Amino acid sequence: MPGSIFKNIKNNFLRTLLEVLVSAIPGTIILSFFIFLIGLLNIFFNLSEANDITIFFYFPVVCILPLIIGILAPLILEKVQGTETINLKLSFLVSFISSFVGSTVSSFILMVIGFGFGSFKPFGFAPENFLPSPFGLIVGSFILVFSSVFLSLLGTAIYITLLKKLEG
Repeated sequence: MPGSIFKNIKNNFLRTLLEVLVSAIPGTIILSFFIFLIGLLNIFFNLSEANDITIFFYFPVVCILPLIIGILAPLILEKVQGTETINLKLSFLVSFISSFVGSTVSSFILMVIGFGFGSFKPFGFAPENFLPSPFGLIVGSFILVFSSVFLSLLGTAIYITLLKKLEG
């Protein structure tokens, strides 16, 4: 391997920080785009009313995509660092940053849309059936962020566990 793409930076902390942040960018963009897209689809086509369609669209984006991002995080970090070994702590950090920033940004935008247009339900009707409108949007956003982070970290743990079993 040729080494890190930031090999010219002498400060180890700064180099590692840049490697982690650059490694988190693809997962952040992918997750935020798809969460925002599914929220817009729910707003404009009212997917919350059709339970089968809601599961068909929401399940891959909210459950499977964060797992995939968690699996890809160590691989991207490995390529950015230019190594063949996986750094456990940094892999989990990249996974956390990708899922947290991606889901938070898209949830915030969807929450603002929900606040601005009271009839739109970007997170579906479930959170707002139990809580009044502003609180339902906030709870829906927190649930989305928490589940994305948890599943992404779980994906990283699964990948690292499988890799260790295959190597050893």
